[in-house]
This record gives sequence, C-alpha cells and structure tokens, in this order.
Amino acid sequence: MVFYSWCASYLYLRLAGEKKGFSPTIPTKFAAAFVFSAIAFAILGLSTNFVGEDGKIAADWILWVHFFQSLAELIVGALGVGFIFEMVPRYMSAFAIGLRSVALSLSGILAAVISTRIALPKGQVLTQEIIEGVYASYFYNLAILAVVMAFVTLLLSKVIAKLIRKGEELEQQENGQDIATDH
Repeated sequence: MVFYSWCASYLYLRLAGEKKGFSPTIPTKFAAAFVFSAIAFAILGLSTNFVGEDGKIAADWILWVHFFQSLAELIVGALGVGFIFEMVPRYMSAFAIGLRSVALSLSGILAAVISTRIALPKGQVLTQEIIEGVYASYFYNLAILAVVMAFVTLLLSKVIAKLIRKGEELEQQENGQDIATDH
C-alpha cells in the first residue's frame, strides 16, 4: 500500500502539474475506484477457470486481485474523508466522520452476510461445475455491478458538482456572517 500510495501521488502530481493541468473531479476518482474494483472481480471470475484439482488457484491471481483492490481502496480511503470535509459544514464534520466509521462497520457486517449466502454447505464436494456456477457468476456479477456504479457515479457527477458549489457558497456565507458578528 505504501508503494501504491507513492505511485498514485506521483501520478496525480504529474497530471495536476503546471504543464498538464489535469485534475480529475472527486466523482471521476470514485468512478476510477469502481473500475479498479471491477477489474479485480473480473480477475477473480476468470481465475475460476484455472482452479487446480485441489480446489486452489495460483497465487498470481490473488496478487493481481489485491493490486487492483488496493488501488481502489487507496482512492476511496483518501477521498472519503476529503469528500466529507468538502461537503459537510465544519460544525458537523466530526459527526460525519463518525457516521462514515459506522457505515464502514456496517459494510463489514453486510459482507459477512453475503459471503455466508454463497458458502457451500458442509460436506459439499467442490467441483469445477460448482466453482463456475456459484463463484464465477458471483464474481462476474460483482464486476458488472462495479462498472454500473462507475457509470452512475459519472452520470451523477453534475449533481454532485452542484452540491459541492452550494456547500462552498454556504460556507462562504457562514464565514461572512461570522466576520460580521465579530465586529
């Protein structure tokens, strides 16, 4: 993760530098994270075609999945807090960060519930048909869902941009009122 974050920050600084002037919006970055997650899930789905007799896959598959999921997490982890600080008024920022922590905890519980739904019953023999029927379709569906979410995020980016501008205007008005009441 440390290496990934160094590479991502280097790339971002190069793109946003004076010569390039490219700075993707927050929704665009979230969409990129969804795309990286989609790639990871597609790799997991594809890996089910290469399961050995012992029901295992080569470590290379897991490393590639980890690489793309880590890139997505790197984007979302940093942006989540930044997005909250940008969108939420200052006096509510601590509450919003706490709410984000609760949402992350609940997502872990949801992931556990979902994973138990696709778990095989005890004593079930793991065959290639079961792997392709249960796990491959599950991973491909997650990949498709992540791509759909990337498109939804991009489509909603205009709405999000308006919300950001409105939040900035409200904050400027609050700052102007604070200055006026101080005098």
